[in-house]
Amino acid sequence: MIILFICIVLLITAFISKAFMDLSSEDKFDSVYWNKGRTWVLKYKFPLKEGKRTWYYLWLYKPKYEERFMYSTTILSFTTDGWHLLQLIFLNSIFIVMSILAGSNIFSVVIVYIFIRILYSIFFNVFYNEYSKNNK
Repeated sequence: MIILFICIVLLITAFISKAFMDLSSEDKFDSVYWNKGRTWVLKYKFPLKEGKRTWYYLWLYKPKYEERFMYSTTILSFTTDGWHLLQLIFLNSIFIVMSILAGSNIFSVVIVYIFIRILYSIFFNVFYNEYSKNNK
């Protein structure tokens, strides 16, 4: 019974986060942190200079502009704006529910969660990057 309650609370959290993500995308907030269209100013150094490949990305990734701080445009983007923080809450709430429902013990729940995160990261990035390249 407690598992069902946890799953329902996590799903409600995910749905509320998604609603606020959409509001942020529609410029419904005045704060730069919560307005997705203006948060780029929190991710990049000023004045804007072209990004470069760096050691902490193993020279594999090149941000559009110089980052304000290490990983500010990637794995730490949730610290720079509300939209990415809400996305983190939204996705992880759903991934945790999926992991709880698929796993029979804490070890299997953690393994399923890691597997789902890896799958999401791979497929999201492959398709997003491919579409971005072809639709400039």
